[in-house]
Amino acid sequence: MILVGLVIAYVFLQPSLERWLRVELPSLTDEPGQVADHADARPAEPTSATRESHDGTLAADPVVPSNDKLGELRETDNHVFVSTAGLRYRPGSQEGHRIDHVLRHSQDDTSRPVHGVFDGDRDEILAVIDEAYLITQERGPPDVTSEEQDRRTVWTIDLGRRIGYVGGQSGQRKNRPTAHHIKLILENGSNVVSAYPVRVSSR
Repeated sequence: MILVGLVIAYVFLQPSLERWLRVELPSLTDEPGQVADHADARPAEPTSATRESHDGTLAADPVVPSNDKLGELRETDNHVFVSTAGLRYRPGSQEGHRIDHVLRHSQDDTSRPVHGVFDGDRDEILAVIDEAYLITQERGPPDVTSEEQDRRTVWTIDLGRRIGYVGGQSGQRKNRPTAHHIKLILENGSNVVSAYPVRVSSR
């Protein structure tokens, strides 16, 4: 009984004793494993395992790297460029390089009888060509048709939206009709020969 009385007296007198002695006395009321509510208590620093786990979660977020944007080119050999979708642009053609040949279709040429013209700038044109190529891997008629000409494959791909117009002399007479299709000419599988918008009459 005397021990119980001393414990009760200690609990009630602890605050006064701490102020008088200017020390922090052990508490008899904290449960085992419970953190006392002291002024300097703060959350524990995360362990290295926690940081690694947190970083791993962030890395798993669906963030698309810039090199996955369609139409971006990287040089693999001497003046040979490979696009995001795997198309290869090599030296050749009257313009000196297949990229330059394709980009002739970024503006109208009324000296030609028919001339397909892309909407957009260089990056947008190369991205649309990549998109069309990927569609050839996923779809068939009527969205995609092809014909073989020696070592070349001539694809006609419906993008389902305006990608340019038909220019040249014929297009000018017809008020530059809108084009939703691309003609993509490839050699040996993925080497770009040419690409340009065309208008396909619906049957």
